[in-house]
Order: sequence, then C-alpha cells, then structure tokens
Amino acid sequence: MLVTEQSLNLRLNNTRNPWEILSTTITTVDGTDTYTITQPISAYQNSGKVHFVVRATDDTNLPYVPVEFDDFNSQSYGEMPPVVSVNSALAVPEKISFYRTGIQDQVIKAVISPTPQGVMTYTVWFLAGSLDSAHALMSQVGPVSELSNYKCLKTALALLPYCEWRDDDQFNIDKRKMLGAGFMLQLGDINRKGDLEHTVAGYISQLNAPKSFDMDHWNESK
Repeated sequence: MLVTEQSLNLRLNNTRNPWEILSTTITTVDGTDTYTITQPISAYQNSGKVHFVVRATDDTNLPYVPVEFDDFNSQSYGEMPPVVSVNSALAVPEKISFYRTGIQDQVIKAVISPTPQGVMTYTVWFLAGSLDSAHALMSQVGPVSELSNYKCLKTALALLPYCEWRDDDQFNIDKRKMLGAGFMLQLGDINRKGDLEHTVAGYISQLNAPKSFDMDHWNESK
C-alpha cells in the first residue's frame, strides 16, 4: 500500500498543484548567503520539492512578496542593498537556489543571492515528499483520500503475483490471471475517456474546479 501511496504522491507533485504542502522559515544573517533548512515534517511525511517562496515585509498592506527560486546551477551573484531600502521598496532582485546534500539527500540547503545585508524572513513552501514507512500498511497516509478505492485497486494488482490460495500451482496461476484481468478491466486505459485511470489523471490535473461565468453589469441596459 505504501508503494501505491508514494507513487500517487509523486504523480500529484508532478502536476505542480499544491495537493499537500508543508512550510518552514529562513531568517537571514547579515553577510551570510547559505542556510540549512529544517525540513518540515508532518504526521506522516517529510518535505519534497520547493513549491513557493515569500519574503516578509514591514508593510501591513503588503505583508509578503513572492521570491524567485531555482536550482543551484541557476544562481546569481552580488550583494543586496541595505535592509532599509529593501523593505521600503518591497522588492529585491533576489533569487534563492536550493540543493540537497547529506545521507539520502535529506539535508536541504538554500543559497540566497545577492548575499543578504541584514535580517529578513522567508517562508518556504514544499510539496509533500516521502511517506513514513513506519505507518500501518492499510493506514492510507497519503493525500487525496477520495482516491482510496483507486489506491486499493492498484495495491491489489501489485500484490497479486505473491498470492496463493491452494497447494496447487496451476490453480493459483489461473486465479491470478482471472483476478488480474478483472483488476485491469476496472482500471482501464489512461488514454480512454471514461476509464478509471483516465478519470484519475484528469482529476489530479487540477486542485480546484473553478467555474467561469459572465455577469451583466448592474446598470447595463438590455
């Protein structure tokens, strides 16, 4: 079940929609450009890819501004202007570059360029990463609980080759084939409209389903 959950979680992340996000903060030190991020961890998973970054300002009308971010090999260089001018302008041409290091790449590093010249606070939002294998097999710890039946069906199909019902190899082979055909029939083809795989792919492509409609102006003549 955990493999199915993680596989679906990766598919959700690849849509770049915030199906499940975790956050942490970075507080800068004058003259320091590289920071080790404390990886945010929820009850059952840690952080994955960076999704969005904002910087706090001193303006109550605009408390946060978005910050550009990229991979480590896309960083820029230079030095930021003083903090006073940063907050008054509400914008700095900064970029944060992220990379991973350590055992199994679990340590996240952030390089801010140009180098900060004062104290600033950034909030970094991550997509949900790996799931906690310590959870019970059937706990369904991943996001999108509405796809629980789909995840159970995928798990059943994956476990089918390991199933035995009798001390009869041919009987077990035939039953696996029969059940496998049924599971595949329920899942269908991702490219065929109306099939479950196609429906799931379409569902996870959007987090919300806003409906657009036209409204007449209140004093518009008919």
